[in-house]
Amino acid sequence: MSWLPKRSAPPTIVAASDCERCRDGWITQPANTVSSLAYVAGGLDLMGQPDSDRAFALAMVGVGIGSVALHGPGGVLGKWAHDASLLSMLGLLALADLTVAEGRHKPRGAVAGIVVASMLGALPSATDISQAVAGALAASAETRRFLRKRAAREAGVTVPLWVLGGSLHVLGRTGQPLCREDSLLQAHAGWHVVSAAALWSRRHF
Repeated sequence: MSWLPKRSAPPTIVAASDCERCRDGWITQPANTVSSLAYVAGGLDLMGQPDSDRAFALAMVGVGIGSVALHGPGGVLGKWAHDASLLSMLGLLALADLTVAEGRHKPRGAVAGIVVASMLGALPSATDISQAVAGALAASAETRRFLRKRAAREAGVTVPLWVLGGSLHVLGRTGQPLCREDSLLQAHAGWHVVSAAALWSRRHF
């Protein structure tokens, strides 16, 4: 990116475990950076829906921006932005499943509380356990919603997407079978696109 000023030093934190070879400059992982915009596109589309859950849609946009921050410039702030936005989205996903999906209003202050908790949970000392807990909570809430709503059509679209995306995410990690660090087609980039499609599909099927 010749129009950006040169960096005085490489970032202290990069997404090295996501396979793609890290490069010098402000875009350390081009494929993983560009594919992160799938979350932004999906979130913006959800915001335009007549029955939009704006908090979740904004959180999805935030995940895209946070992912760009990690795979682009990286660094401590980029890592925090990635983790905080992910925690917010997972928390708001679970909240929506337990309230809006059942025709109930969200408790006053719940959205703000989740965002603040996510900002704190993304701190280096807490982020790993926070992501594990938030991921388990979101998965449980989604499973509960599918079962209670008997949403067979949506599950028929969403579940295969999550299985495919999860496989790309795990098998595309550094050192794993699908890792090709110099390829333009990155498995982790595929995870971005497929998981964004799964999140987007919640309001379309």
